[in-house]
Amino acid sequence: MLNNTLMSITRKYLLVLAGVAGLFANTSQDARAAFELNFLPASQGPDNAGDVRRYASCNMGAPSTDAFCQRADSTPDPDKTPFLREYVTIDGVQYIHMIVGSLTPNSAGETFVQETYTRLTNTGQLYSNSGGRPGCDADNLRCGGGASVWTSGNGQVVSNGALGTPLVGNQHATGIGTGDPTRTIIRQVMLSSEMNQEFLKADFLLKPKITQSINVSGINGLSSQFVLDMSALNYSTIGTGTLVNTLTLNDPSLPAGSNFFDVGTSSQSANVTGGRYTFTAGTGWVDRTVRLSYFTPGLNGAPPVLVPEDNVWQYNQGGYAYSNGGVDLTNVDWQAFRNPLENP
Repeated sequence: MLNNTLMSITRKYLLVLAGVAGLFANTSQDARAAFELNFLPASQGPDNAGDVRRYASCNMGAPSTDAFCQRADSTPDPDKTPFLREYVTIDGVQYIHMIVGSLTPNSAGETFVQETYTRLTNTGQLYSNSGGRPGCDADNLRCGGGASVWTSGNGQVVSNGALGTPLVGNQHATGIGTGDPTRTIIRQVMLSSEMNQEFLKADFLLKPKITQSINVSGINGLSSQFVLDMSALNYSTIGTGTLVNTLTLNDPSLPAGSNFFDVGTSSQSANVTGGRYTFTAGTGWVDRTVRLSYFTPGLNGAPPVLVPEDNVWQYNQGGYAYSNGGVDLTNVDWQAFRNPLENP
């Protein structure tokens, strides 16, 4: 049997894998070539490097130069995580390109980096085709006048350093859980001395591939290999991905031949559900009239009066259908994934 330490290690990495699959479970070779997914700025260059609404490059290292990395336009950001946001045009279509993290290990020898390309609703706009209230800086007339022009698309207000709550599961305010997987590609890599994991969604119209290997050395160590490849399935198809799942225990006290498990040959009845889901896009914004709250002068010297926000937001996000259970992504406590010590 595994000792408590190895059991803890196994649980930790399986939870990491489950978290990644839950977050992202949801055209061709030409598309893969155009989107390099190499954790570097796009070779095409940004469309608007001088626009704070469209560009930020922080802690990326040479040859990149830091730009728009302050809080409230003046306070230095204490978070030194590499971060890039740029708007790029590829084959006449505009995308938001984002990188968080780096392939360079931290002081603990661990690596986290994620890269995404998300197609904009329309070229020249600031937002993708997902939930989250669009900011008034793009079209102040929609705000009804008097509203802050620095309201972002995820419900944050950055003027004067007042931050919002982008992880609260309110699809109308933040858009969390409303993304259309057919409009984004993703690559995420996590590495440590014992674990190597990659989440790769290299095609807009196809599902992802998840790869994980664990190698714990020593007389009571273990090695495992997990691959769930759904990249041959589109989002209209309920099909089973290709699964590799093996485990080897380095325990000399085990009987010969009993230290190895292969889901393909060792299991009596394997029920693989990975990939057996579909996604149907919603109708999007039925009504996204923006009338944010604002103060108006009081009459006859009275204090200013707060005019409340006009909540006429109506958004249909579509959703996933699963062959065996499922999860409502708009009803997840996303704040539980945040470590305040690492994100001051």
